[in-house]
Amino acid sequence: MKPGWAESRRKRIMLIYVLVMLIPGAILGFLASRGILNDKALEEKQARQALVSTSLAFFDNLDSLLTSKITQPDLRQENSEHIVLTFKQKSGGEPEITQHNLLYYPAGYPLDHQQPEPSIDWEKGWMLEYQNQDYAAAFGFYQNILNTFTDDPTRVACLVAQARIYHKRNQPMLADSVWHSLALEYNHLSYQGLPVGALAFMQLAQEEDLLNELIHPKAEYYKAQFNLLKPEPTDQDSLVTILDYQESRTDQAIQLYNEADLLFSGANVNPNKRYYTFADMTLAFLSHTRLSGQRNALILDLLPFLEAKYEEFFLSDVGSEIPWMIEDIGGQILMGSQYDNKLNWLAFSFPDQLPPWTLKLALVQSSWLATMLQPGNGVFLLIFIFIILVMLFGLIFTLNILNQEFKLNKLKTEFISNVSHELKSPLTSIRQMTEMLYHQRVESDEQRKDYYGIMLDQSEHLSHLIDNILDFSRMEENRKQYKFEETWLFVQGLFVLIVYKDALAIHYQSY
Repeated sequence: MKPGWAESRRKRIMLIYVLVMLIPGAILGFLASRGILNDKALEEKQARQALVSTSLAFFDNLDSLLTSKITQPDLRQENSEHIVLTFKQKSGGEPEITQHNLLYYPAGYPLDHQQPEPSIDWEKGWMLEYQNQDYAAAFGFYQNILNTFTDDPTRVACLVAQARIYHKRNQPMLADSVWHSLALEYNHLSYQGLPVGALAFMQLAQEEDLLNELIHPKAEYYKAQFNLLKPEPTDQDSLVTILDYQESRTDQAIQLYNEADLLFSGANVNPNKRYYTFADMTLAFLSHTRLSGQRNALILDLLPFLEAKYEEFFLSDVGSEIPWMIEDIGGQILMGSQYDNKLNWLAFSFPDQLPPWTLKLALVQSSWLATMLQPGNGVFLLIFIFIILVMLFGLIFTLNILNQEFKLNKLKTEFISNVSHELKSPLTSIRQMTEMLYHQRVESDEQRKDYYGIMLDQSEHLSHLIDNILDFSRMEENRKQYKFEETWLFVQGLFVLIVYKDALAIHYQSY
């Protein structure tokens, strides 16, 4: 057996496995993967086209909805917290507010404040209270008015005066009860330009109720009165933050209202939608001129409006399927569903008639495995499964062959070791006897004859061993066939010979 013959045989088996299994499997896998990648590229292209269609639908729906807010009367009168202000202006007239969510009215705007009964001699009560400091008489004077008149403005004036007298007489609990009554029954009225509800909560030192009253005003008043009532912030809680935002929004809306003539004139040459950004808010000025010449305008807080209505702007429920966001001209994120920069974002600029923002939609890419598992790619999946099974079967088959080769080589090694041992014994005997005969150390002819006989027997034994080795070679080359079976042999006594076909070994057991 040549040195390294077993190793070279194993290498040939592995080479056959690589040529027959691995290379064809790799080629088929490459072709299948190319098909999947092509399908994935086509899917990505279709997804991009779908996002383009979605963005166009978003812009069209947003523009249509903004237009409908001012052109359709039923929508214009909708009670929405995002509508900051709506007003109309007839040709040559002053603008008239029709709906608003302002904290206070523009300075100089005519407010419908009801006045107390003018026939009452209010100076008499003030003289008793302030000049004479006769609090009992002053209190009786106001109580007499309460018993006589029933109109709300007159009663509010009297109750405020009585609460003031209670304070001066060091009766705070009675004064507080009057302020509570005013806050509950007359918070929709004003007293000397101040909202009664807010004034009552300020006197009661109930800051949270005061903030709620200022955020949701029920009476009409101006900013000067608002500044008198607004408390100094002790901490930036949620109500203070809301009030600050609403105040800023009111101021910017009033500024646009005061420039209505200029804005209406600009609408004749520019689109009837303008957008103005102030700090962290964007107000939309929407205008419409009727055939009669009356001009209508709506000021909309755009970002909260978009957050509340965004599902109406998409073809489908994109907010729950596709990540999206809106950025301003400086790249600041204004709103959206997800802000993960690792996603593949597609940017779409808003058209000219909309704010200078950018709509970003994420191109959600499926993984290679998910693409392969899609219903349309079943052929590729079957190819991959077939390749894996064939290669796995080939690997198991190759390993099994290598394992048998390893066992066979091990048996051959043991066989050669045993044969070498068997060859060494007769050769040693022959050598010893030959040396003795050569050096004439055997004295008698009878001994020499015995030695020659032993040498002849050992030579025959060597020939028998060599014949066995040749027989094994012929068996490997399929030139000689043997049938192995269990049997009993009696040679010079009782011996048991057990022949094992797999081990190719003979065991003798003597009894």
